[in-house]
Amino acid sequence: MKRLSCALLFCLSFSFFPFALADDMNKAMDLYLQGEYKEALAYFQKPAMQKNPNVQNRLGVMYTRGNAVRQNHQTAFSWFMESARQGNPAAQFNVAYSYAIGEGVRKDPARALEWYEKAAANGVPTAMLNIGDMYMDGVAVEKNPGEAANWYIKAAAKGNGPAQCKLGRMMLEGNGMTQNTVGAIKTLERAARYNDACSRNLLAHMYSEGIGVKRDRARAARLRIEGAGKGDHQAQYELAHSYDNGVGVKKSEKESLYWYARSASRGNLYAMQRLAEIYQHGQLGLSADSKKASRWREMASTEKAELERGRRDRIMDLTNLTLR
Repeated sequence: MKRLSCALLFCLSFSFFPFALADDMNKAMDLYLQGEYKEALAYFQKPAMQKNPNVQNRLGVMYTRGNAVRQNHQTAFSWFMESARQGNPAAQFNVAYSYAIGEGVRKDPARALEWYEKAAANGVPTAMLNIGDMYMDGVAVEKNPGEAANWYIKAAAKGNGPAQCKLGRMMLEGNGMTQNTVGAIKTLERAARYNDACSRNLLAHMYSEGIGVKRDRARAARLRIEGAGKGDHQAQYELAHSYDNGVGVKKSEKESLYWYARSASRGNLYAMQRLAEIYQHGQLGLSADSKKASRWREMASTEKAELERGRRDRIMDLTNLTLR
């Protein structure tokens, strides 16, 4: 009887194991999303958990960003690849992006395209967007605006705002497709309504310069005010420039300086360069300050180098995909 009880206990404990693992997964993911990375890591490091492709991808993200672990791009790439080979769409994108920018692995555009295609086949719209960019720029493939447009259309159909913005621009210019100004405006306005910054900024530029529409600089300013209020650093820079020059709004040194500073604080290169100029020459009501000008130039230089290198903040951690 005792032997039977032990056997029964073993079977029961084994049958409950998947439920315990699922409970651990839920706890770990909740902790991760709350920013409690150290506590989440304790769960992720369990051997059984590390077989899960979602966990593997999350570990890759943590090593990329240095969340509760020492930042290590090579280790991150290893986790991404392990997850990607099990068919995880976010990890497939991350492997592709790693190859694209050469972080954690040697830069290889052809391999990047291969993995973007795998992620795209699994429904990742940003992968479709990036494939479109590769055809647009002729990276690892022959330059082909028409094929780029096809990929942008696929991404746009899944609600990808940047793809809609690029489609709008291509329709406006007749690049890779028949010129269609009305269609371009409709595409951009639809994306802007869903808070796509690129589309909103392009519309503002069109209204400001009268490109495909009747010039309306007041409307352009309203679009920029909307974007600036939502934290879009490019809209903040353009709005600052509008106040700087009195275009579509009443000229205001105070407002101009405020929005340049807001934009620069969010990493806008042009705002940093403009602030360096302002402090160097004592503009917008400020006294000349060569030290502050120098600091802004240094920050702008660092930002430019980061932009040229390619940032790693576009990795996917499953937040917008399957979490569990």
